[in-house]
Amino acid sequence: MATVSHSRLSCFESCALQYKYRYLDKLEGERGESIEAFMGKRVHEALQKLYTDLKHERLLNEEELITFYREEWERNFHEGILIVKDYTAENYLAMGEKALRTYHKRFQPFNQATTLATEKLILMDLAQDVQLKGYIDRLDRTPEGVYEIHDYKTSGTLPDQSDVDTDRQLALYALAVKREFPDAKNIRLIWHYLLFGVERESSRTEQELEQLTRETVALARSVLAAQSFPPHVSRLCDWCEFQPICPEWSHLFRTRELKPEEFRKEDGVQLVDEYVRFSDEKHAAEQKLEEVKQRLISYAQREQVNAVFGRDQQARIWTKETVKLPDHSDPQQEELVRLLKLLGRFPEVTRLDSWELGKIIEERRWPSAVLKQLEPFCRKERIYRIYLRDRE
Repeated sequence: MATVSHSRLSCFESCALQYKYRYLDKLEGERGESIEAFMGKRVHEALQKLYTDLKHERLLNEEELITFYREEWERNFHEGILIVKDYTAENYLAMGEKALRTYHKRFQPFNQATTLATEKLILMDLAQDVQLKGYIDRLDRTPEGVYEIHDYKTSGTLPDQSDVDTDRQLALYALAVKREFPDAKNIRLIWHYLLFGVERESSRTEQELEQLTRETVALARSVLAAQSFPPHVSRLCDWCEFQPICPEWSHLFRTRELKPEEFRKEDGVQLVDEYVRFSDEKHAAEQKLEEVKQRLISYAQREQVNAVFGRDQQARIWTKETVKLPDHSDPQQEELVRLLKLLGRFPEVTRLDSWELGKIIEERRWPSAVLKQLEPFCRKERIYRIYLRDRE
């Protein structure tokens, strides 16, 4: 039986190559742990300490909690911590401290529910060949018998309610809690966005959990069977520990340490600069060509000629009036699609564009009654083309 976790599945969804490096090749990242992840671990440890002590009838006051947090920070901090943004480690230390102080003030004396476990290990069979592994930050039971799955977040973004209502991780943990605790009829999922002092809550029905199980098993099987691991560039790349060896970024890292003169002479740098130069020249030429084309068309119309002769070649101006219909950027296209389906003609149109559907209308291939209903979506457009030929 293969064991998967939400983290592994999410990693594959975000970037298959990062998944391969981390979980299959088991490579050590060439960049250090991010300061965001480091701060998050220290905050999690402090809150775990808080609730573990509570189970032993010891209530940490605010200053004791902060002292523990700072001591763990100093004990674990090292120079390899990766700071991407333009802030210092002290800034992140202060952010975590502020989050913990806010949390302590809001929830003391922490008697809202009974804490059943912190960092609770989840091992659950989703199918005969797929097992889920994970950890619940905190599992509580309220006096009313409601089970609460708490998750601490130190991310710098606050999600919408729709995001947490579709979250996979805590929903899977809810399934595990239902299996372990027969009296868990009502389970509340709670995310603590600590940097904002805000909670998001959600729940799942039995039907939603069954559907989630099927989807997760299908995803896990596809991940486990994967043979291709393409990279995916996104804003998350800045925090990826494998950036220096990733084919999307390795050239940047190889050239970063070069001296300015060496950098300018590096083959790849020169080729990109050359490509950019020719691309810019091509763009400028295309703009100039379009301008001359319009002037040539205007000249031909003014002189009432179809061909204009130069010293070596002639320019023949071809024109046609055609039917233009709404394209994908036009809101009217949805109305056109609905009408075509209603008329039973949509299967005959393989590409909904001016060329195909316009040709059908121009050649009047469909009954007049159908064409009449399409008229509100049609507009006439004259197109021009210029063909160069040798002078005869």
